Amino acid sequence: NDYLTRSFILETMLPTSTHQALLLDSLFNKRLYMFSMEDRKVYIGWVKYFGNLQDHDSNNDEGFSIIPIYSGFRDKDQLTVEFTTFYDKVYDAVKKGRASGIDDGTEDRCTASSRADEIGSLFSISLLQKNIVSMTFFEGDYWQEFKKNEVRPEKATAASA
Repeated sequence: NDYLTRSFILETMLPTSTHQALLLDSLFNKRLYMFSMEDRKVYIGWVKYFGNLQDHDSNNDEGFSIIPIYSGFRDKDQLTVEFTTFYDKVYDAVKKGRASGIDDGTEDRCTASSRADEIGSLFSISLLQKNIVSMTFFEGDYWQEFKKNEVRPEKATAASA
């Protein structure tokens, strides 16, 4: 089918940048990545769609869509990540609202892959590759451990100024 053909071409035949390789990894393997953008916004999610590579010499402005799990921003002074939106919690609330009174047993068969697709049916964010500052694989348990051990710089006080 067209999707498999396009996927094969993207993965094997076209030159890709480092960012594009990670985007394709997320798309094909449903891996979560953290995307830090130029405007200090931060998104955690799976790639849902990868734009066409029209200009092979300058393909950094291609768009892509993600299925977000969390989003937030980097503090302008300390550059620490602060999450403000938890899409998976909103999705769970919406799903409970839709499923009230309907109990057919399908809610117990949700896998990580199907959950991504279900959340993606409600939320999808389009971004441009040229606005990516950094990307990293995201694993929630490692993130929590990192945040526990994060040393935040102390803010300057008026007395020390």
